[in-house]
Amino acid sequence: MITTTWPPSLRDGPGMAHAYAHLLGWPIWVDSERVGPEQVAHVVAERQPSAVTTVCSGFDAVQVPYIPGRHALVTAERKGAVPCLRADRRAFTLFVEPGTGRSIADLAGSGLKILSGDEARIELPPTPGVLWDTPPWHVDEAQAVKLRAAGDLRKALVDALHLYPRPRGEW
Repeated sequence: MITTTWPPSLRDGPGMAHAYAHLLGWPIWVDSERVGPEQVAHVVAERQPSAVTTVCSGFDAVQVPYIPGRHALVTAERKGAVPCLRADRRAFTLFVEPGTGRSIADLAGSGLKILSGDEARIELPPTPGVLWDTPPWHVDEAQAVKLRAAGDLRKALVDALHLYPRPRGEW
């Protein structure tokens, strides 16, 4: 039996997987195998390092290139936490309320990518190279962070994309 502590540390892959499945209710795949909530911590512990993924059904994911994403995140978090992943120095992925990503779809040509629904998958920590910048749970209690609507982040995203325009052929 694997025991977990709260909050899971950023190096505790089984603890994070347990939080994804039990606290957040996200379906989890380890490598290409769907893993049930009762087994997820054990499977992650046995297979480290592995690719851990979920589908974007309980949230929309807004992927932003690294430099404008860093700026947008700092600005947006002045008004409250925004759960966010960092993939090396390639991109930030902001988690927003499900179904709200379409409200900023017009920004996609600026380098944003919006993922939504059961067909869209994203990698989660402890996948190598993927880290939580801001986890989707409160560190002081086992409770999920309330996701904000994507439209609430529009100004921060627009400002960041104007400050750091996409160089030709990049992002």
